[in-house]
Amino acid sequence: MPPPSSNSNEEDTVFTKDEIKAFYDTRDLLLSSKGFKREDLDQRTLFLTVINSKLRPESAAEKYKKLLDNLKLFNITSYPQIWAGLDDDNSPESEIEWQKIKSLLSAYGGTGRDKQDRGIMWIRTRGILPEEETLAVRTSIIYWFSVHADLRSLREGITFVLDTTNNDLDSKHGNESKLQRTWQSIPLRPQRIFILGANYLKRILINALLTVASYFTSEKVIERIRFADLPEILKEV
Repeated sequence: MPPPSSNSNEEDTVFTKDEIKAFYDTRDLLLSSKGFKREDLDQRTLFLTVINSKLRPESAAEKYKKLLDNLKLFNITSYPQIWAGLDDDNSPESEIEWQKIKSLLSAYGGTGRDKQDRGIMWIRTRGILPEEETLAVRTSIIYWFSVHADLRSLREGITFVLDTTNNDLDSKHGNESKLQRTWQSIPLRPQRIFILGANYLKRILINALLTVASYFTSEKVIERIRFADLPEILKEV
């Protein structure tokens, strides 16, 4: 995802004037924030946050800072650190870093497109060992980018599938709370949310969590959540 250019015009960019203006307004808000440093800026992450915040600079700046604060719980102190060692495709170090990332991609499903030709974020829920958590968080951000790597998904939102099929919800490592806080702070605009593989007991627990989440999440988002089985979801994706 290329960052917008300050001197872009209608002929040389795929981004609209409103999108570019929102990007720079958000950037200026962040740079004027107390304690925020220029090195905390990553154009790719900021632009995706702005789009998923519906071009609202105040909301985008708040979400950008919130996610960064949560990333710091995993010793990721700046957004550029997510991409450290990954941008040089020809270096041995880059290949080693990518192999580490790929080892954790089994947590995500590569599912193509939904019926509206939008990206699908399919997460296979599982416990994460403390020694894997920093790399797991980096991987989740990279996957977040990949799902939004086209203009339709970027502008219209995505389909979200939470796959609990192989998660008995019993395996605890002590890091669940801070991981959950981080996942929830990733800016998303899901148009449909499916929960897959939830038996009766899981549904009771998940419904309890949704009740709590309703105090922090818009009613519109909560209403988009559906428990579903695999054949039902496959009709949609």
